[in-house]
Formats: sequence, C-alpha cells, structure tokens
Amino acid sequence: GAFLHEDGSGIDYVQLIKSSDFQEYKDLARELQTVDLGSLGDENDDFWDVTAYQIGGGVLTLNDIEHGILRGNRPHPSPGSKVLFPERDPRRSLVVPLDCRIHFALVCGAKSCPPIRVFQSSNLERGLQLAATSFCDSEVTVEEDKVTLSKLFDWYSKDFGDTQLDVLQTLLEFMTEGTPSREEFQKLIETDTKRVLPRPHQ
Repeated sequence: GAFLHEDGSGIDYVQLIKSSDFQEYKDLARELQTVDLGSLGDENDDFWDVTAYQIGGGVLTLNDIEHGILRGNRPHPSPGSKVLFPERDPRRSLVVPLDCRIHFALVCGAKSCPPIRVFQSSNLERGLQLAATSFCDSEVTVEEDKVTLSKLFDWYSKDFGDTQLDVLQTLLEFMTEGTPSREEFQKLIETDTKRVLPRPHQ
C-alpha cells in the first residue's frame, strides 16, 4: 500500500516505477516466461477454501472472511451452498451485519470488478460510499426499456434487496444525483415494461 493515494482511490505510478519494489516485480515477471504451463495441475481449484489465515486464535479461509464475516454469514452464491458458520461455531462472533457496499470493495481481479482501493477505519464510510457511487455510475446502463447491470448484481442480488425492484432502487440510491443516466434509470424503474440484463463477466 506504499504507493496508494491516501484515500485509497488510486496509485502513485510516478513513484511506483522509480521504486526498487517495481524493479523486483519486473525481474520476477520476466521469469514467468520460463514457466511450463502444461505442468500445472488443478490443485488451485479450491483456492478460496484452502488459502487461510490465523486470526484471533482461529483459522479463516478467504471464503470464511468474505461470506462468513463480511456478508453476514450468507451462503456463497453457487447452487447448494450453505452458511459457512453453523450454530455454535465460535467464528459466528466475528460476523458483522451485511452492508451491501462491501461488494464494491472486494476485488477478484476481473476487468469488470471494482477497482482496487485501500480502506482504513478513518476513511471506511467515505471510501465505501465513493466506491458504490463510482461502480454504479459506470456499471448501470439504460437503453430504452432495458437496463444492463454488472453480473455482480445477479450473483449477489439478495444482498441488495429481496426483489428485483428492491435491487434497482438500492442501486439508484448510490448513483450520482442529477446525472442524465440516473434520471433515465429512475424513469425506467417506475415503468412496468423494464427488462434487466446482466452484463457478461470479464
């Protein structure tokens, strides 16, 4: 995080490219040319369940942290998933109430994911709100009777509302007031003929 802006919204690339860290990164990246991809197995298929951290005397996988703690112990969106921390699991004490804006802070690295930011207690509320506004302003598009949304809102729709209308109204609240795109979106929400389509995940 040494080269991130103080509010977590961007990277100081000028200082980054002058650093020894960046030079080391380039050296390591060059070595990737010698990797035999054919020799790699499928041992990383369960990456989110096997990568774990010791926290407060317990062990938490990446899925535990995202879905168990940050999403209020809700199941993973894949079919058949259950809550990660069952009754009497001591890790339930770590669960925080769901704030759907967490989805604008979690980054999987895909092109259509939210940009990388750093959040600290001093900028958490402001940072989450800025991340939500930025993502919704760019990922909610309206054309006639059709609204296209990030696949994220399809996978985690229940985190944003119980019904499709609830989800759309939540997203409307995050969009920048007074912009043409928000006004078009609001008009579409109020019609009965709207179509909602997920944007392909990239």
